[in-house]
Amino acid sequence: MKKNLYSLILAEEVVDAIDRLAVENKTNRSHLINEILAEYVSLTTPEKRISGVFREMDRILSSVGADVRYDEHDDVIVLTSALAVKYRPAIKYEVQLFHTFSDCFGQLRVNVRTQSLSLINVLSRFFTMWQKLERAYLGAYYNERVEYTGDGTRWTRLLTLPSTDCDLSKAITDYVGVLDKLLKNYLSDGSAQNLESSYVSALNQGLLKI
Repeated sequence: MKKNLYSLILAEEVVDAIDRLAVENKTNRSHLINEILAEYVSLTTPEKRISGVFREMDRILSSVGADVRYDEHDDVIVLTSALAVKYRPAIKYEVQLFHTFSDCFGQLRVNVRTQSLSLINVLSRFFTMWQKLERAYLGAYYNERVEYTGDGTRWTRLLTLPSTDCDLSKAITDYVGVLDKLLKNYLSDGSAQNLESSYVSALNQGLLKI
């Protein structure tokens, strides 16, 4: 949604009230006025759409005791999980939604803070296999190839809408949940065969729609 600069003549009392409300909502005057006017004329702004997706994700994740963090006006939500290896390093799943909504609507960034070379090598193998699995099995769901970047401790995947309709909040939450679970299983047994079997099972259950 393109934005332009406009001049408005407003009563001082209105501006004062808007500014107080903006501070309470941790935003600024322009953003708040834009949201108020959009709601009045029944338009959904990108910020409103993102906030709605994240609020529902927060509800789903909080109901299962997940460690989730986001600010009402951020375009990123962060899920933190602990890996069951030495020193229990944290793994962060950061979901960013783009303001311009298209087939590619966001990205997932995975980040593990560790200096353990053995763990870095295992993570590299896991994400290499994960990408191969997605490229082998997702052809029926997407018209375009899913894009990835990353190294041993950082991995990014573009989020792409499938050819069928889906609940975006649930689809993202399901995907991250399966990724986290299968990563931890792989750290435990190191089995490529088990990883593929579990991946296909989750895919057939509709848990990997994005």
